[in-house]
Amino acid sequence: MTLPPRRPTFGSSDRKDRIVGSGALLLAILITVTTLWVSRGGDQSPPPPDAPPPSPTATAEISEFASAHDDDPVTLLTREPTCADWEPINERLKTELANGWLERDPTVPGSAWTAAQREQHLEVARALRAAADNTAPLAKATPHRVMRELYGQLIAYWRSYADAVDRYRPPADHLALAATHAAEAINGICAAIDFGAAGDRSPLVVPGPPPVPDMPLGDPDTPTRYITKSSPFCSEWVTMVADYATATTEWRERHDPNVPARYWSPEQRKLADDVAGVMEQNADRAQLLGLLSGNLIAADFAALSAQYRRAYAAALPDFALPDIHLDNTALRLQALTNQACQAVQQ
Repeated sequence: MTLPPRRPTFGSSDRKDRIVGSGALLLAILITVTTLWVSRGGDQSPPPPDAPPPSPTATAEISEFASAHDDDPVTLLTREPTCADWEPINERLKTELANGWLERDPTVPGSAWTAAQREQHLEVARALRAAADNTAPLAKATPHRVMRELYGQLIAYWRSYADAVDRYRPPADHLALAATHAAEAINGICAAIDFGAAGDRSPLVVPGPPPVPDMPLGDPDTPTRYITKSSPFCSEWVTMVADYATATTEWRERHDPNVPARYWSPEQRKLADDVAGVMEQNADRAQLLGLLSGNLIAADFAALSAQYRRAYAAALPDFALPDIHLDNTALRLQALTNQACQAVQQ
């Protein structure tokens, strides 16, 4: 079904006012926690020595990134110049994965594969590595820090799964699923921009706090996975995702995303009003868990998922078809970290 063209920004509602109010309270909490996170301790500590000037090599590396100086708060992206270049990479990979691999049984270890199954997986591994190589320039070109991180983690998980194929064991499927959710999160961000949902709904959410502390940019050609060991954060995150799925079961079963809000029955509006509160709570919980994780990329992904989820919740009274991309982006971002955590809990 063809989505409608971009529409003008919607007006506010009572629930939107409540969202802004709760967002402001959460922002105050986040700023307090952030301050504690980066605190150096008491006043008795001697001042740190002056930092040496950056070396020419470091400066050259930083200059490779269009997002090198992006220290803005995480919020909805309303413009992303790399989407046009991302689309053909994604479409080509979809074609290459349609060799039967999508219907695989991931519980079968590589030692039990037939010769045809092994060749099928090796073909996919080659395709993933090629897609990763083609995506690396996008990580440099995007002006947004969080998109750089998304591209980087997509590359890292594609390559990790490809490397696992030779001695494949079932837990490695979480690497493939993490990559899939990263790719779909990028698709959701780009679709929300293209169909106008991000621009229409961005005024409805309050930007979060800026990222702290600064994080080294790393090598865009060889990014590393952002979650490499189990942690209390991962346990809490996996539980949060499961809780949200349970709490929104009725909504997912009864909501038809192809029907705009103007056609909803009173019962459907009541259901939407109820689930919006669940979404707001999930957004708050995700953002706090991310900030308390001590993992800067996880914190950015958590904050981004929270912003898209809040925007979708605020949009429900006037729900239109393009808004589904906001929900899908939030879902995929949280699923990405969920699978990344499960990949290290085996």
